[in-house]
Amino acid sequence: MKQRSYRSEATLFIEQLKTQRPHLEQQQQQGRSIWWD
Repeated sequence: MKQRSYRSEATLFIEQLKTQRPHLEQQQQQGRSIWWD
């Protein structure tokens, strides 16, 4: 029997957020590049 992997509420929230706002990750990367690259 295959066991279902546990996904926390935080993980589910982030997955839902990324689904609703697909451009969000790209904006995060652009913001990071301002400070760290």
